[in-house]
Formats: sequence, structure tokens, C-alpha cells
Amino acid sequence: MELSFVVTAVRRYWWITLICIVVGTMAGLNLRGEAVEEYSSTSLILVSAPTASAANTFSSGGDRYVQGELSVLQSTSLAESVATDVGQGLTADDVVELVEISQIISTDVINITVTTPDPALAEDIAESYVDEYFDALRAQVNDAQADDIEQLTAQLEGIERDLGAVDDDIQEVFEDVLSSVPTDPNANVFVPDLSQLRPDLETRRVILSAEYERVAIALDQLELDSRLRITSRLVQEASPAVLADTASGAMLPAAGLLAGTMIGVALAVMAAAASRKSVDARQVAEVLDRPIVAELPRARSLRTARRSMIDAVPVNVARAVEELAVLAETHARPGESFSVLVVGAERAAGSTTLAALLAGRYATHGSQTLLVDVDVRDSELTRLFAVGSPGLRGLLALDDEQPTSKRAKRIDPFTSTSIPGLSVVGIGDSTRLGSLRREAPALVEAASRHAHVVVYDGGPLLDAASTVQMAQLVDAVVLAVPMRRIYTKTLRAIGAQLGDRRAQVLPVFVPASRRRATDQGLGDPLVAVDEPQVELVERV
Repeated sequence: MELSFVVTAVRRYWWITLICIVVGTMAGLNLRGEAVEEYSSTSLILVSAPTASAANTFSSGGDRYVQGELSVLQSTSLAESVATDVGQGLTADDVVELVEISQIISTDVINITVTTPDPALAEDIAESYVDEYFDALRAQVNDAQADDIEQLTAQLEGIERDLGAVDDDIQEVFEDVLSSVPTDPNANVFVPDLSQLRPDLETRRVILSAEYERVAIALDQLELDSRLRITSRLVQEASPAVLADTASGAMLPAAGLLAGTMIGVALAVMAAAASRKSVDARQVAEVLDRPIVAELPRARSLRTARRSMIDAVPVNVARAVEELAVLAETHARPGESFSVLVVGAERAAGSTTLAALLAGRYATHGSQTLLVDVDVRDSELTRLFAVGSPGLRGLLALDDEQPTSKRAKRIDPFTSTSIPGLSVVGIGDSTRLGSLRREAPALVEAASRHAHVVVYDGGPLLDAASTVQMAQLVDAVVLAVPMRRIYTKTLRAIGAQLGDRRAQVLPVFVPASRRRATDQGLGDPLVAVDEPQVELVERV
């Protein structure tokens, strides 16, 4: 589907698009008004890969490690732990829906954002996520070193028991020594050292103490290594819950506007495609099997100053008429006069204006031109330029073979104009004309003897059988199609009437006339084919 068709469809059915836009926008505003206020709390964690010396179990690159930790934070198992810790009847699925976990671009920082209608719950979940994550890291490292820690702890306990036994033995030794000391306070008492009393106990105590210190240092080092394995750091604890700037709520009116616009455009296109009336040049060309060859611009002077339209042509209109005149003249037969019939696709289509412009163009370029009014319904050309003229009957009555004395007595059917070389033949008294349909061949032949170029103003093509007959006799047919919706069945009827003459048809877009809006019963131009008025004109 071409863009021009869509644009034209929206222009024609703008009210459908407008209604959809208004409805969509109102729906978006209504949904935003019903949206529940939500609060968000955020925690930040810095994730970095452990060094090989600290934990050789982690050997992947930093970014890969961050992605792995991001997967851990997004896991269902961690969500279950958080749900259990927070309580309040939460499930793992509830936690997953409330939490958004993402990596800040170009950093190793993971953002944990919790959004809920309850600000306290948002803070609790954000804090619990951090606690459960680091607890899981510590548990993972401790599980890897549990055997070593258990063995060292058992050694410390054994050494403590041995030291206790040695201390008991030492205490007994000194109790025996102290029991033999005189009770006289003035007596000099000498208490020997343990090395003098029991050197073996002293030596054993020193050995056990040294062993205890060695094992304790090893256990501390192991615990320190465990802490070094956890390289992630808490950057920000759960922030106080604030009112969330929910993009979804803020964007609801815009989304409604966009959705309404799209639906409105789609409905307008569907209405245009299903309509009985054509919308754009593409549809007109498809029905007529002929492309639009020109487009006549709108000009106010052509509507107001009707009598001067042949010699006071706006520049933009003159360019379009020039192109059309050249295209039409390509159908001329060598060595013979050229005839062109200008008709409208419907009433008030502007055939008179277009015929006058074409005739003026040919005359200004040096051709002896005849502008003939054959519009039996609305002879505007006659009213403008040839009132009182004998018209077509006078043209048919001309006979160059008569003597000069008799020829001078004839009434001249030609009306001069302000353009040299351009004459107008009005329709004359239609009551004396007889059947124009039967006289059409003779009329075309008579007119061709008096001009190089003959331009006929035929009015609506389907309003009279004589106009259809004229279309079969001339060299080219210019079809004025108003730039508005036109019944496709009218275009099909025109194509059927033209038949084999379609190759000589030149469809032209012309500005729509306001006269059509005031005509009575002109909603469908096809109705005019069978109107009694046309039959009376043709058969009088």
C-alpha cells in the first residue's frame, strides 16, 4: 500500500482518526488515574572476580564472573530464601515480580530495585536480598574449607585438653611444695621454680603452648582466606523507599495517543479501501486503466473572473495547462486538424475552465483555434462568450460551395475573443438543434474545416449520449476528475463508455467546484444519465 493512499485516506476520513485519538488519549489518562502509587528501594553491590591467589576456583574473566553472580541474584532459590526471611506470606514468584536486578552499564555494579505499594516491604526485601546473597557466598566458601577448619578445630581442642592436664600436674606439684612451708610470717621461705621441681612438665607445657599457637594461627589464616574469597562488596544498603517514578504510568497517556492514532489510521485506510468512492490518484488510475497525467492547481481568479480566464492565466496554472496541451497534441494525426474533447467525470467538474485554458494555450502558440460548446445540460461557455450566437446550427449550416453573395448573408457563428486566433462557437438555440447525437459526425467535420485545433467543452461525459458520441470522434479526450471523493462506479461507467478509446483519454485532476454542493440530487453523477431533461434536449 502506497504512502500517498494512506495520507489521502486519513485526510478524507480525518474524523475517524480524530475519534480514535481522543478515545485512546482519554483511556490512557483514565488508566493513569487508577494506577496505584508504588515505592521503590535500591541496593547496590560491587561484584569483582577473586584473584587466583585468593581463590583459584574462580578463573574466569571479570565480566563473565559478574554475569554469573547476576544469574545467582536472579535465581529462584535466592528468591525463596528472601521470601522466607521477609515473611508476610510472600512466595518466590511474588519476590521475582517485585524485584528488578540489572547490571549498571560499563560497571561491575549490580542494581537491586524493589518496587511495591508498601514502602516498608520494599526496604525489607532489598535488605534481605543483600543479606541472603552474602550469606550464600560465605556458606559456599565455608563448605569448601569445612574439612580443614574442622580438623584444625579438633587439634586445638586436643591441645587445650593436654594443656589442662599439664596445668593440673603443675598445680599438684606446687601444692606439695607449699604444704611444707613454715607458717611463721617472719620466716624466709624459698619456693623453687617449676624447672627445678618438674622440668619435664615445664618442657611439655612449652611444647603444647607452641603447638596451640601454631594451630590457632593456621585456623585464623584459613578463616582470613575464606573472607578474602568473598570479593563482592556492599556499595549501598537498602535505600529509604521513595515514590517510584513509574514510567508505565507516566507513559500511559502517550501510549493511548499512539495506539489511538495507529487504530485511527488503520480504520481510515480500511474505510477508504471499502468505500464506494475513490480516494486518490492511484485508485482513479486503476479503475480507468489510465494514469493521472496532470493536476490543475487551485486558482481563485479562475472562479471569480470567469470571462477573463482565457487570457489571465496564473503562472502555476499555465505550467500545468502547457504540459496537458503537449500530451494531448501527441494524439494529433499528421496533416489534419486536431480535435480534443474536454469532459468531466461528474457535474461541476471544471470542464469549461479546462477547455477554455487549453484553447487559449493553443491560440497563443499560433494555432487557429475554435472553442466549441457542446454541453447540452449547462452551457456556461455560451453564457460567457457567445450569447445570441447561432451556435452549432449556424456552424452546420455553413457551406463553402455557395456563392459569395449568399455566403455574406449567412449569420456568422464564430464569436471573437481577446486572444487573436481564438473563436468561440456557442451551443445556440437547442430547440432548433435537433439531435446532437446524430449531428455529431457532421459537427466534428464542419468544425475541423475552420480551425487547426478544435476544443470541445462537453460537460459531464455521462450526462448526454451526444457527449459519449463525440468522445468516439475526436483525436483526444481530456477527462477532468475533481480532487475529491468520486464514486468508483462512475469511473467504471466512464471506462466502459470510452471502450477502445481509453488510450486517447488523458485524466486530469482539477480543483473541486463548490457549485456541486448546491446542486439538487447530484449526489451520484450516474443518476444524471437517465434524467428526463437530457432526453428532452437530445430528442427535441
